[in-house]
Amino acid sequence: MFRSSRQHGLSAMTTLFIISILLSVSAQRPAQPAYAETSSSITIVNIIDTSQWHPSSPDPRGITYWLKHDTLMVADSEVDETPIFTNGVNVWETTRAGEVSQTHTTMPFSKEPVAIDIAYDPTSGHFFISDDGKKLIFEVDIGGDERLGTGDDVTRSFSTLNFGSDDPEGLAYGLGKLFVSDGGGKKVYILDPGNDGIFTGEGDDTVKSFDTSVFGQHNPEGVDVDPDTQLLYIVSKRAKPQKVTVTTLDGTFVKDIDITALNPVAPSDVTVAPNSKDSSIKSLYITDRGVDNNIDPNENDGKIYEILLEEGASPDAPTGLSATAGDQQVRLSWNAVSDATSYNIKRSAVSGGPYDAIATATNTSYTDTGLNNGTTYYYVVTAQNSAGESGNSNEASATPQTSQTGNLLINGSFEQDSNGDGSPDSWSKNSHFTRSNQIAAIDGSYVGRFYATGNINVTTKQAISTSAAPTTVSCQVNIPATSDSFTFRIQVQWRDSANTRIRTDTIKTYSDDTAGNWDQALRSLDAPTGTAKALVLLKASSLDNTTIYVDSCSLTQ
Repeated sequence: MFRSSRQHGLSAMTTLFIISILLSVSAQRPAQPAYAETSSSITIVNIIDTSQWHPSSPDPRGITYWLKHDTLMVADSEVDETPIFTNGVNVWETTRAGEVSQTHTTMPFSKEPVAIDIAYDPTSGHFFISDDGKKLIFEVDIGGDERLGTGDDVTRSFSTLNFGSDDPEGLAYGLGKLFVSDGGGKKVYILDPGNDGIFTGEGDDTVKSFDTSVFGQHNPEGVDVDPDTQLLYIVSKRAKPQKVTVTTLDGTFVKDIDITALNPVAPSDVTVAPNSKDSSIKSLYITDRGVDNNIDPNENDGKIYEILLEEGASPDAPTGLSATAGDQQVRLSWNAVSDATSYNIKRSAVSGGPYDAIATATNTSYTDTGLNNGTTYYYVVTAQNSAGESGNSNEASATPQTSQTGNLLINGSFEQDSNGDGSPDSWSKNSHFTRSNQIAAIDGSYVGRFYATGNINVTTKQAISTSAAPTTVSCQVNIPATSDSFTFRIQVQWRDSANTRIRTDTIKTYSDDTAGNWDQALRSLDAPTGTAKALVLLKASSLDNTTIYVDSCSLTQ
């Protein structure tokens, strides 16, 4: 719930509206296509002529679907600048077929609503309205009358400049996040409200962004999120060719939907909603502002196109699945699939399956916890999108093992090699780093061994979850006599919860041999604030007929 100077509490309604505002300039409108199937790329389901509404909407700028009412909400950014503006109406609520059921207004706080979006929340009913002139986003509790712009509304606002957006044009709410498209900045910003649940664009909010110009969307005016498929839909009047671009929530390209057959003048927003003729399937509803009233103050040519949302093809199977054992856990990672929106992780007690689904992930890694040490687990991963599920990835297996007491590193003494390939479990694989028993170990029977010729660089690493606390890192190093010029470093790289590097600390650097004796690299550190992960790196550079042994590595807090 947000804070307000009003004395009464917020409404317990079930809907969240998102509206944004922009002025656009466009050219003359070409002839419109008939109501019919177009090219193989799209199928037109319906065309709504907003000039026929009473009152009319000459510049339909934003559109969204209101699940609670099963209606479309359409905002007009410039109707107040035209002679047909009456009664303060600048938001229309219609059936999915385009028949007006009631009207709304944003005039008490914003004269030019650009885009409108709604999120369904069973505990609150709020509008989010952005104004690109004021560079504000308004949050409005619409009150018990379920009407926008009436006396029981409660309103607050925050500046988009807080997160660097100077031209907020489109808005979408989904999966607890707010997506803001910035036309001038050619970006989509992603706002997470933090622990207090209040969007401000600063403070405990987490803000990320991605560039839309790389997709040919040079002025992203409209954006919508489909929480079912976890996909974003982005539209712009300046796209060449005219298209809707589909991405994942973090901005990974999925596909383009060609809309040139619609012959639109100024596409301005898009929303995903049930089909107007068959609610069991989905459509894309796209607003087209047509001729700008700055060119013709009497223009009244707005349109809304409904096109069938084609399901497309299911994604390819993921590749490169690897499994790394830990203490009662296995860490999995795999290569991204371009058109996947999520991944299904599956596990079996025997090689080859059958596999049971255990989790779903939206990124390309997952940690399976609560496992039995000493038991081997077998995994596959599949990719998922709105069209279906892929086949299985390659199989990967790992055997969790008990870690050293107090040591956050797994297999810090390099004793474990569950599949017998010579690579110590839990450390990243490199053909020049293997487990060895050729010298006396500090702990157990084995050590880690770096060896290469030809001035080769070799790195192995291990990531562990840790907090910002005093930390001691230790590792035993043994480098037999050599005339080679090399460098060996033991480092810790601190990362935050978003896996962004904060700082890298070097524990010790070796550029000469230790005459075959064990030497302890030891350093106590204060982990930086915000640390969620530590990446321990063992890095050998320019190895040419040089051997480096390591043993008894630990990270303790």
